[in-house]
Amino acid sequence: MQLDFLDTTVIKTLDFFRNQKNLTPIRTENFRFPLVLGSGNAIETGKILFRKNPALFASESDAPDKIGLSEIQEIVVISASGSKHAPILIDLAHEHKKVAHLISSTPNSEASGKADHSYIFPKISEPYTYNTSTYFGYIYGSESQNYSLENVKNYLQNLEKNLENFDFSRFSSFFVVIPNEFALLKNMIETKFIELFGRKVARDVATFEQIKHAMTVIPDDNELFVVFGNEKNQQFGKNQLDLPIFDRENYGPMMLGAYFTVGKIQRALPNYFMENIAQYCENSEYSISPLVVA
Repeated sequence: MQLDFLDTTVIKTLDFFRNQKNLTPIRTENFRFPLVLGSGNAIETGKILFRKNPALFASESDAPDKIGLSEIQEIVVISASGSKHAPILIDLAHEHKKVAHLISSTPNSEASGKADHSYIFPKISEPYTYNTSTYFGYIYGSESQNYSLENVKNYLQNLEKNLENFDFSRFSSFFVVIPNEFALLKNMIETKFIELFGRKVARDVATFEQIKHAMTVIPDDNELFVVFGNEKNQQFGKNQLDLPIFDRENYGPMMLGAYFTVGKIQRALPNYFMENIAQYCENSEYSISPLVVA
């Protein structure tokens, strides 16, 4: 089975949503002090969606400690598949007499059948773990009035020009620096490195403020700093690639730009993900496939 590299999935995601009409935005201001739940990058997406609202956040691991709090009035479960822990969390919410909402990309899932309200977004077929069209869809649904996807397409084309002649294969470790305004993308980018490279490639992600805290004490000739939005021309290491950003307000374009760049790194290095994802799926306790079909 031929799977796409991450940068290709980013472009397909953007083209897909350019043709989507009447996406229902998630009006986070209408939720009453929710507990937002999710696994991996799902909960990180939740933090982005609800960043301007009073809310608590938890993963499936610490949800039982928070879901019964009297201050919590509603539960929001974010799960692209609507399976695995999602139906369990919704059942737990109902046990505590809480209203349960689901944000997902899979209609007719087990979780959607249990939730009091479901927000189902469209998606494309993409490799397992990528979750690019899914999480971007939720973020774009809350930002769509702020920018044109045609302009985002132009941004990615400009970004590609900055990357097309760069040889990422010369490096074995990467430090991605992002603007302070996008601090909540830090874990999402780190997770993408872990999924694609495991421990074969060293990586760090930090904002311009975070990197000030002794994160560059030890230099490494094999390390590349990938710096987005470097307006002050700061130099963090011997090897540095400065890249443009779309703007300093909207998370969706920054997510796509970062994922697109990680996809270019994926192309340049040994293909660890493609070599191992089928076996990973076969060994999983869940019924999963290397390709998640829309």
